[in-house]
Amino acid sequence: MVYVSDESRLGDILFDIAKQVRLSESEIKLNMQKNLFNYLRNKRFVVFLDDVSDNLDVLDVLKDTLLTDSRNRSRVIVTCRETNSSKFVFNLDLLSDSEGKELFYDSMEETLPRELKNIGDKIVQKCHGLPLAIQVAAGMLKAKERSESIWNEVLEKMGKGGENESLKILDLSYEDLPTKLKPFFLYFGIFPLNSETYVSELIRFWVAEKLIQADESRKAREIVEAYIDKLIARNLIQVSRRTSGGRVKTCGIQNLLHDLCTRKAEEIKFFSNWNNLRNADVASTARRVITNSSSRLSDQNILEDLTVPKKLRSLLCFGKCRELTTFIKSYASELGFLRLLTIDIENIAINVPADIEYLSGLISLKLKGQFLTIPRSIGRMKKLETLEIISREVPDSVLRMKHLKHLFVSGVMILNPKTRDRQHELEVDSPNLETLDFDYQYGYHLTRNSFKKLPSMKKLKICGARKQTLEDLSDTTPLLPKLEELKLQFDSIRTSDIHNLNLSRYENLRTLYVFFDSSSGFITCSFVFPKNLVKITLGGIDIQDRDPLEKLRDLSSLEIIKLKNCIGRTIDFSGHGNFPQLQKLMLWDTKFQQLLADEKGMPKLNKFMYKPHQQQPLNTKVPEKLKRVQVKTDNHDVIGSSTSSKDGSWAQIRTLWGGFEVIQRVLEWMIELAF
Repeated sequence: MVYVSDESRLGDILFDIAKQVRLSESEIKLNMQKNLFNYLRNKRFVVFLDDVSDNLDVLDVLKDTLLTDSRNRSRVIVTCRETNSSKFVFNLDLLSDSEGKELFYDSMEETLPRELKNIGDKIVQKCHGLPLAIQVAAGMLKAKERSESIWNEVLEKMGKGGENESLKILDLSYEDLPTKLKPFFLYFGIFPLNSETYVSELIRFWVAEKLIQADESRKAREIVEAYIDKLIARNLIQVSRRTSGGRVKTCGIQNLLHDLCTRKAEEIKFFSNWNNLRNADVASTARRVITNSSSRLSDQNILEDLTVPKKLRSLLCFGKCRELTTFIKSYASELGFLRLLTIDIENIAINVPADIEYLSGLISLKLKGQFLTIPRSIGRMKKLETLEIISREVPDSVLRMKHLKHLFVSGVMILNPKTRDRQHELEVDSPNLETLDFDYQYGYHLTRNSFKKLPSMKKLKICGARKQTLEDLSDTTPLLPKLEELKLQFDSIRTSDIHNLNLSRYENLRTLYVFFDSSSGFITCSFVFPKNLVKITLGGIDIQDRDPLEKLRDLSSLEIIKLKNCIGRTIDFSGHGNFPQLQKLMLWDTKFQQLLADEKGMPKLNKFMYKPHQQQPLNTKVPEKLKRVQVKTDNHDVIGSSTSSKDGSWAQIRTLWGGFEVIQRVLEWMIELAF
């Protein structure tokens, strides 16, 4: 699925498709269109192009590139708000009056008295069958007192007619928000249309901008999650993905509400588009500036027309960024109040200027783009607390930033001026670092001495971990005594290399994720877990009768167990008093001969998620105890966008059209066309 904006270019759309079908970097960089054609030539597929405007003059080229052979029964399905050019059209009609009322009262999630139902029926009529308006109206009324006078006041404010009457409720819902919630809702207008936003990213952004004030009694995550839950309850934002524990992992916003955010933000100057910096009055008060696909950054004289926004606090770039680097190079020393900088691009080559070090007040920096060139001077940024880099090459100076608290480095080659050895051991010296998310894609690994220089480390995630990493962390003396969360993913490791995993001395460890690549065999080793563990995920493990389940069953705080791509003869969760606090159990692509569970074990279990291994016998029995709390999962293979999950895309359709029935009709129609 590819989301297409009004300004999307052919190259951007093809690049998104190429990433989703996993063309190699070289195939994308050289002759992408030809390579994509050759890759799809003998395959059967369905491509969704979502929200395509009628004036986008690229559909013919896409058809020639994607529909290589219609005899394969491949299809390209385009969704758009208006169309007069497609041969096959499936119209999603507005809801009928009865369907609208059903959606409204289902969204209210309670039985209403007759007096309020009479008013509710009139409110639904004013929504004119638009599901989004109906759900937003229900979300706003759920937050209000069940009073005839209050509901009549909403009805009166919706107006007395007109073609935009159904959209009036969107404005009313924003105005009805508590004052403290409004900036958090408007912030979603900063991100590109149809994007999926991580809650963890919102936390970093809002902390950097001081929109939230965390303290010892209430952590930043708790504050952000509380605000997001309130916006979700009002149907103003949508959940795209949740964690296994039920927390919101990613969320997004429907297009019409995104338009509302943008319009309201401009009215109160909450954020400004880059183009508006030509207006001196806007620039003099601008606190947040965004660039996106509509920003005219390619104009030759754009910088000559700009007024430097010296009070700027946040600068977020999505899409066009080339001239932004010139702006930073020219005016970095004048942007002393800038605290947050994000450059999030895809297939654009940009040299980040060395002058970035003169952004003296910057505390949060995100650089994402595979063709970014990042200078060594970034290591001299004294106040930087959060640094996220997703690129190909990064200077090793980022590993020795004394004030840094959170470092996220993914998919990169760490450049050292003396060596490019892929087996080079990296030295980290960041005594204040609390979070390290590191991708060892190119074979690098942190030394034992590096772990000793991370006394503040609380969260550690390593992709491509090595045997030595495991041995270092299993030492008799814990190298990271404050560690609360550990995630290790091992690639291409021999089964004979791993014998023991002993983390018992990490008394603060609450979350553990250990995943082995099973392509070279399942790992059999001895586990010793910390006694205060709350959540564990194991992958690529040969589950023996005693190890690791027998060592998990007595942990008094363990609430979540996930077994992914594991193998075992008998997986036993039965027995009196075993797994006393376990609430959620997931078996994902795990192959076994027998699964045991009885009424005596897992007394607090409330959710069981199960996706059978492809070689699992069809007659495999699931115990009744697990069946009672089993949650249905979607096992269909759907290619998801790099910026949106399949859950998120269907959630958008559900919000727009109000129910699974319509989705089923669309799917039946698509299947009829495609297969």
